[in-house]
Amino acid sequence: MKFMDNNESSLSKLILSELNRLLQELERDIKQRNSIKKYLSEMKKAYERSDSETLIKLLSRQTKEQLKSLYPTAMETMEKVSVDIRRHSEQAFATLFNQVQKYCKNNNISLRGNLPKLFVDYLLEVELNENKQTAKIGTIFLKTLDWEKIRVAMDREQHRIWDREFDPTNFRDRLLNFYLEIIKIKPNPVGWVQLEDIYQSQKRHIQQKNPNWKKGGRLIAYYKDEFSADLSKLWKAQIVQEIGSPHIELSGIRDPRLSYKIRLPDGKIESYGYMRLKNEGAL
Repeated sequence: MKFMDNNESSLSKLILSELNRLLQELERDIKQRNSIKKYLSEMKKAYERSDSETLIKLLSRQTKEQLKSLYPTAMETMEKVSVDIRRHSEQAFATLFNQVQKYCKNNNISLRGNLPKLFVDYLLEVELNENKQTAKIGTIFLKTLDWEKIRVAMDREQHRIWDREFDPTNFRDRLLNFYLEIIKIKPNPVGWVQLEDIYQSQKRHIQQKNPNWKKGGRLIAYYKDEFSADLSKLWKAQIVQEIGSPHIELSGIRDPRLSYKIRLPDGKIESYGYMRLKNEGAL
């Protein structure tokens, strides 16, 4: 038996509409509270296994603010968690730096810079982000500060930069060919050309020589740190007279964005931005 007649249809529709709205609000509330429950469960498990990396990521989620909004009593607890995790994170970050130092010492390579940015063996750039718990090792990006994964990445990048096949004579000859092409287009009264132009020519050469250069996850056929390493090897080959004339010489440049780091035979590092053909004779 229906308890409403046609005269009450407008009111009935209004009540049904409001009931539907209340149900939808309840569903949203249940969904949000279930999300918060899952969030707290993940935090509890991470805390039980002393997983500060996961805890830092959890603390950065928007769910934390939803938790404090729905349950004001949670604010004090979350502040305690933040303080404790920050303390552990700082200790772990300091230990991580010590591990990088030990790695460089054991491999007899240089370490320069200050956290969060370091330079390993002059050319390998290492960025460690404590807040985001990420690491950028040369061309490799890690969503973790786990030392073992960082060490593996450093080994891989060191191999990429310094251990590629290299013939100083062939490399020198290619640079001179690029140099002669560029100097025709961009004449210079004293014969200098920008290393950036030489680099771009060398990169195009490698792309054309190896159409499958993208295999293996490469984003660029020839990275700038690889060019710096090759220039360093060539410079050493000239110094120790491993190759004869013609030789190249290098000069600095004011714009640091156009400069390339060169590791000298004596272990020093210099930045250069220009190259030209050296007069026949000794270095």
